[in-house]
Amino acid sequence: MPSPHGLSSPHASGELAREQEASSALTQEELVANINILLSTGHETTTHLIGNGLLALLQQRKQLEKLQTQPGLLAPAIEEMLRYDNPMQITYRSALEDAHIQGKQIRKGDLVNTIIGSANRDPQRFSNPDSFDITRNEGRHLGFGIGIHFCIGAPLVRLEAEIVFETILRRFPRISLVAETLEWQEHPIFRGLKSLPVSL
Repeated sequence: MPSPHGLSSPHASGELAREQEASSALTQEELVANINILLSTGHETTTHLIGNGLLALLQQRKQLEKLQTQPGLLAPAIEEMLRYDNPMQITYRSALEDAHIQGKQIRKGDLVNTIIGSANRDPQRFSNPDSFDITRNEGRHLGFGIGIHFCIGAPLVRLEAEIVFETILRRFPRISLVAETLEWQEHPIFRGLKSLPVSL
């Protein structure tokens, strides 16, 4: 199952189509399914990254002010947004072999839920994991997956986020949150707001 963690470019879809034509490694049905995942999940996750990240900044004014005065922190700030409130909270994997993990027996072929949101808040991995800190430098989060399941659209997602947040900070330096209660979308995998009311 492809990793649906981020927005993929038309280049990725084109590469899949060329591979299918050249070697028939993918059936027509597999090709369409993969392109659909690349396009549909990429759009939603990138949208939620921007919404969740902006919300974190607006709720943590000191972090927002730090980013406004130190724009060089934008790249690590985006990584912290992905760790702190990732738009993709859960992925599913099929076990390739039997395994015994933390007292649980997993059989070959079992479908396993991996909770990315929980892993990114693991206190054994991150100090003060429930704190949003744009200067955090503790290594890689799992927002884009890992290994063969690492998101192929990760570079594009990071670039889009940098452009969006640089533009917001430059054009709307007084941006602020205007709603005390926020409504989240009801989805078992994606985490994102229905809306984010702000004052510019």
